[in-house]
Amino acid sequence: MKKTILLIITLFLSFASISQTLLITGDTIKVTQDPCFETSASLSVTNNTNNTLDIHCEKVIIDTSLGTENYFCWGAECYGSSTYLSTSFNTINAGETDNLDFGGYYNAFCSNAPAIVKYCFFPASNSSDRHCVTITYNGTLTNISLLKSNSFSIYPNPSNDFVNIDLISNEIKSLIIFNSYGEKITEKDLITKNNLKVDISDFAFGTYFVVAEKNDMTRSVKRFIVQ
Repeated sequence: MKKTILLIITLFLSFASISQTLLITGDTIKVTQDPCFETSASLSVTNNTNNTLDIHCEKVIIDTSLGTENYFCWGAECYGSSTYLSTSFNTINAGETDNLDFGGYYNAFCSNAPAIVKYCFFPASNSSDRHCVTITYNGTLTNISLLKSNSFSIYPNPSNDFVNIDLISNEIKSLIIFNSYGEKITEKDLITKNNLKVDISDFAFGTYFVVAEKNDMTRSVKRFIVQ
């Protein structure tokens, strides 16, 4: 009887050990303070085994909206929105935690649309041994209004040397250009012209946002791409 109990306990502990190969912790809800800028989430991946493991990451989109974008980075590489499985792995030694190499990213592009994305991690030697965490990205609007198409226009878009900004509304008092990290690149105050030509030849490749602030303190946003 004792041998049977010991055998059951041993099998149970073995199963528990197998089922807990990896421990995933970190962000599960990310509230976007400003939906015009990229939201990022981080996770820590712990190797609970006694062996060094090569770990892959897979993205599973549970819910998202048209016009938004999400991507992830893992194993020293970042994967575009249309890639769901990492082609490279990240090596984690026995008992160690990697809290630097994963990044989940979401762009709502100034809408308040949320997204729910599941990220699963598994050893390259056993793709069925999956450990997943679901992250909810929520593009919550602050004091930036939804885009009003008749406020201003930007062209050419994409561009690599300059952009023209036509101010259709005469109520705009300032224009601010941010990069996708929320860093202010340039600002134009006391707008008196109906057309501005902005030199972007020194801008790094990527997505930028033009925030137009009106006299009543409301804001409208449009984006352009430097390539």
